Amino acid sequence: MAAGSWKRYNAEEERFVERCMEAHMAGLPAPLRTGPALPSWPGASDWLRYLVPGEMWDGVPGGDGLVPWKRVCCPASYTNHFDFADHMPALLHAYLHTQRLVRVRLRDRRFSMLLPGAPTHAPFFQIDRLTNRWFAIVSQGRCLPVAESEDGRSLFLLDRRAAPRFADSPVLVADTERLFRVEPVFYSQKTAADLIDRLAEPVFGSFREMLTHFCLKNAPRGEGDELSPFSRSRSEAPPSFDWESWLTPEPSADEAAPPQRANDVDARDLATHLARIQEKIALCRELDPGFFIRGADWHHHRMDPMLLLEERSRFENAQGCVLPEAYAQFLQSVGNGGIGPDQGLWRVETSDPQVALVCGRTQALDENRLRRPFPHRRLWNPRMSAKGSVTEQDYYSDQQISGTVFLGARPNDAGKTVTLLLVVAGPEQGHLWTDERYAKMGIRPLSRRGPYSFLAWYERGLDLTIEDIQQLYEAYYRDVQKG
Repeated sequence: MAAGSWKRYNAEEERFVERCMEAHMAGLPAPLRTGPALPSWPGASDWLRYLVPGEMWDGVPGGDGLVPWKRVCCPASYTNHFDFADHMPALLHAYLHTQRLVRVRLRDRRFSMLLPGAPTHAPFFQIDRLTNRWFAIVSQGRCLPVAESEDGRSLFLLDRRAAPRFADSPVLVADTERLFRVEPVFYSQKTAADLIDRLAEPVFGSFREMLTHFCLKNAPRGEGDELSPFSRSRSEAPPSFDWESWLTPEPSADEAAPPQRANDVDARDLATHLARIQEKIALCRELDPGFFIRGADWHHHRMDPMLLLEERSRFENAQGCVLPEAYAQFLQSVGNGGIGPDQGLWRVETSDPQVALVCGRTQALDENRLRRPFPHRRLWNPRMSAKGSVTEQDYYSDQQISGTVFLGARPNDAGKTVTLLLVVAGPEQGHLWTDERYAKMGIRPLSRRGPYSFLAWYERGLDLTIEDIQQLYEAYYRDVQKG
């Protein structure tokens, strides 16, 4: 079937979107029409998705690496890309498939929102990020995220619950923290769509009305002296923190770790560590406004809302486990997921067996997974044999990672997924392990250095991220200066 036969929008919708974007761009202040120039590094277009590709440059990059950009219209371009295409009104299809913009900021006296940009080298990444970030609400709540507020505190949704296929629909706004706190419910209840009425309020009668309001009736006037949102601070990075005096010696992979005492975590010391970590998280966002570092294009150097004390109690009681204190205080003081080592930190609720099953992070529903102690004290990677003591089914069983919460994931050198684990039940409580069974490397210890193991691992990851950001920007400026 030809690609054009999948077209969801008509010529009138295409012309309307183009008129809106023309009016918006005509009055947009110059700083908001500048962004980092996409560098010439091999493969850069695959992951620097917020940068300005060459065909959108409206001039040459300056010494700061920023370049003015122009809107590109591509009415002949179409792919049936979206996983949630049937949720999407035709007018939104028209915007995403015909307009190429780096970033669209819509403002009035009440709202300041970021409509997903669609640069030519990654036109669907930003809408994908929104729909995947709020996957549970899209799939169960039948509401489609269409924009975020600039500060990330509000989410704008198209209410698709009663809308005919491809028809326009009302625009709602919801507080992201409230959505975040109830998001796990959307994974487990088929009636969760009813929650939307309590969490979101209508703000526009349709997506068309919203574009008309911001682009045609309240178009920007080209005034203002604000900086480009991609302007980089010159703040100095602090030295890496030396954790050695807070940690116990690391045992070898084939040795059991000595017993640790959770009450060795001192509340005053813990508060000092957490405050320092929060400062480094803020610095990452300041140093990397272009989201150069891998993973930042998804988490934007932000933390999710903090875990409330009652949410911690509810999780521990429901799952029959006790979260290690240093980790729990991090969740309660810094944030429950977000920026972190490798590709970011997952929220603790993703380890709930029901949520993990729906998200594809576990193979079977085992309601007692977190109640049972973690079964390993040493590196575990036995040879699988149909006749031996460990069959393939045993090797890949979720029981091998009982008593652990998922911290995140990263690819190994072979491109296989490695899952990062924190032990919450058993003698290894508080220690970090990796699940590398899909790379045939078993379950391996990562950091077993006492009750501060998680914080030391996390902050070292931040220190490495800051170093990587600095090196990336130095390379970027050299590339820009070479022309």
